[in-house]
Order: sequence, then C-alpha cells, then structure tokens
Amino acid sequence: MKDILIIRFSSLGDVLLTTPVVRSLKNSYPETNIDYLVKREYLDALSHNPYIRNVFPYQEGKSLKEITGTNYDLIIDLQNNIKSNKFTVGHEKKIRFHKSNIKKFLLVKIKLNLLEGMPQIPVRYGLSISRSRYLPKFQLDDKGLDLFYPPVETGLDPMKDYIAIAPGAKHFTKRWPIYHFTRLCSMIIEGGYIPVLVGGNEDVKLCNEIQEAEPRVINKSGENDLFFTASVINECKAAVTCDSGLMHVACAVDTPVVTIFGSSVKEFGFTPYKNNSIVVENNSLNCRPCSHIGKNHCPLKHFKCMIDVQPADVYESLSRLLLEV
Repeated sequence: MKDILIIRFSSLGDVLLTTPVVRSLKNSYPETNIDYLVKREYLDALSHNPYIRNVFPYQEGKSLKEITGTNYDLIIDLQNNIKSNKFTVGHEKKIRFHKSNIKKFLLVKIKLNLLEGMPQIPVRYGLSISRSRYLPKFQLDDKGLDLFYPPVETGLDPMKDYIAIAPGAKHFTKRWPIYHFTRLCSMIIEGGYIPVLVGGNEDVKLCNEIQEAEPRVINKSGENDLFFTASVINECKAAVTCDSGLMHVACAVDTPVVTIFGSSVKEFGFTPYKNNSIVVENNSLNCRPCSHIGKNHCPLKHFKCMIDVQPADVYESLSRLLLEV
C-alpha cells in the first residue's frame, strides 16, 4: 500500500503509545507513506518522527480530503470514537482498534475483572493491525516508545544528579496529594539528589505549592513546551509521576520512572511501556478502579487510593530504580 493514515486525536500519552505501531509499520513496509491525524495540541509529539511523512491537525467540521488532500489506501483508526469513525465511513479498507469498553465497564462498575492478563495498549494496537487482512507482513517490534525532538537547553548542570517530579494529571483522582510530593522531595534531597518539578501551564499551581513548602527544589514547570520538558526529564536519573502523559514521556526518553496509580489500574493497559519502571498503588481497596479515565473527586470522599500511598513507599521504589541506573 502506498499511503496509510493513522488516526489518534489525543491525549499526549495515548499518542505516544501509538509510536511503536508507527515505527513497526514503516519498518515492515518501508515503501509505504504514513500520515497521522491528531489534535493540534499534540502535534509536537509526532512532528519530528522520521517514520511519518505528514502530521495533520484535526479540524472540526472538515472532511478528510479537506484536511489532508490525500486519498488513502488504508486508514488505521486507533481512536475509534464517533469523531474518528466519520473519516472511515464508506472507506473500503480500514482497521479500527477494539477498545474492550464492555470489559472496562464491568471492571469499574461491578469489579468483574475480564482484563486480567491483557497486554499493554501498544501491543493491543499492534494486534488490531496484525489480525487484519490488509497488512500481512506487519510485526510489532520489541522496542519502546518514540519521542523525537531537537536539542533544547534546559539550564541543568550535567554534573549534578536530578530526579524529575511531575505532580500533574488531568483528573483529580489521578493526582497524588501535594503534601506527599513535598515530603518526597525532601527525602530525595536528603538522599543526595535534586528534585526538578516539571509540567505544563496547568501544573504550575501544583509545582509552585511544592516549591513554597520545599524551596530547595528546582521548578521547571510552566514552559508548556513538550521538547523542553522531555529534555529536562531526559537529563534526570529517574522520574516520579502520576498516571499522566509525562509518565509516557519519561518512557519515551528512556528515563526510569516510578508512577503512582490512584483511581486507575494496571489492567487498563496504560502502564509504563518497555521501560525500567515501578507502579506504586494501594491494592487494599475494593473501590478501585472507580473510573477508566479519572474523576474530579473521590466518589466515596476518602481518596484512600492516593492518600494511603506514603512518601516512604514511593521513595523506597525510587531507591530501587536508582540502584540500577
């Protein structure tokens, strides 16, 4: 096939999780041109990817032809929702990612776990393609996530040892409490490392709160520049994150990561991919998961999934990772 379009609109982590498919597809079919349709705010996640010919920003109300100007031989829809489906309706050759929505619903609502043992999301993306009849030579490789970006000056001293701290997450129930992050930063400093706070504009308030309570940290949040943040994380010995896009950025730049799961669980498939990592979570609760996306409050008003995860537990996991660096 000459021209293939991949669709995944959002979000940052989900887009990065498609990069093993992009790379493997190009390596399986070197003569094929791969284009990608994504929301404008995530263009940078793909703009320097050498396996992609064109990255197009999604434009509400416009047809695929108006956006890309190309008639594709095959469309691979890894978003698979109403908005993405409209670009594949009537198209002869298409592949749609199966989302296991019923299984996720059952796990959230009645805690019936039919997702146990399911592979991670990049592998599921790959299976959607390999099981189709259109790309018989496709084979997902065993490498990790990709994020290509130009050199960026971070201002960090290459002779010092830094730990990236990413306290942000889109939803409240995915955020570890700020007072826990603050205590963790103090422990990291006492252990001889320098915490570096990272995040976009939406994370500045959280990072500022940590810095006010623990002034010895370095605050690199608020740049709202993916390349800058990725460069900072890349220059750190390890990262501590919530279940967020920056967890996947850490994986993509090959920085070991400790990630803290609250309302989400490993079975959803969005754990760190092909990277030295540890997931810290409270497995003593029968209310997890309360959502497959996240909520703006704890439905039971106790938030034990995050509050009961102690800084000492996270620091112990971080120390184990650092022994391997």
